Amino acid sequence: MNEHFLSDEMLKVLRAKHRDHSDDQFAEFVHSINRFQLDPFGNQIYSILRPVRKGSKEMKRSNQTGIDGYRLIADRTGAYAGNDDPVFDSEGKPQRATVTVHKLVGGQRCQFTATARWSEYFPGEQAGFMWKTKPHIMLGKCAEALALRKAFPAELSGLYTHEEMEQAASVAPLENAPNGNDAAPPTNPPKGNDTTEAKEKLAEAIERMKHLTDFPGLLKAYAWLYATYSGADRTAAMLSLRARTLAVFAERLEKAGDVQSLDELEADVTGDCSCLFTVESHRQVIEAVQQEKATLQQTAQA
Repeated sequence: MNEHFLSDEMLKVLRAKHRDHSDDQFAEFVHSINRFQLDPFGNQIYSILRPVRKGSKEMKRSNQTGIDGYRLIADRTGAYAGNDDPVFDSEGKPQRATVTVHKLVGGQRCQFTATARWSEYFPGEQAGFMWKTKPHIMLGKCAEALALRKAFPAELSGLYTHEEMEQAASVAPLENAPNGNDAAPPTNPPKGNDTTEAKEKLAEAIERMKHLTDFPGLLKAYAWLYATYSGADRTAAMLSLRARTLAVFAERLEKAGDVQSLDELEADVTGDCSCLFTVESHRQVIEAVQQEKATLQQTAQA
């Protein structure tokens, strides 16, 4: 195994992208990159910080990848012999998905089967956009990840897929405030978070967020919240803002009837608007757009 998967220069770039990590946490992440041989700049592996419990300031780090990262690691062993398509208990709203992975053991093709249950992985209404629109895909990925980890425990221990960990993402770290005129904060924000005026304005802002209908408006709200509030107040408001962001995205995705509209939507969510999403939801919305584009292209070719 290559002991230094990334050059010193790229490690400096990676460190700058993980300023919220302590030195020990970042060192653990680099060790994981070298161990799993996954490229963080190719979105093959992420380091995610989450509170050890709700409301706690103590953060716990975990390694996350996509299902393709799992398949890549399994394939490198030379023993991975593919897997069956997920089997669901319902074609409507599935509650269980079962996947069988095949592995060569002593020259024999052996089966490793695992089942994922909706009740154990659905992350809730606020964070469950992709789960509500593509429930079979999301639950199937969890089942496949379980089966792959059962078949390749040594290679995959300590690494989890995004879909498996979404239910743990109750609070996400905040990104830097966006730049640009569209995101300019109000000229006279209330000073301090503990004044009555600040509390009233926060409650009013949270209520107004529920009625925002476009990304520019969401960006303005984001910048105002980031410039004005901190701590628990900001976290609570950001949760509401991000929930509304996913709703706006879903509305635009549903209305996009051609590849050009989907390209414009993808440009928005990967540009200035990327700050409106958590790391996990950002990956999800990009994946959703790309899946819709692939579907339209396949339909056009049929």
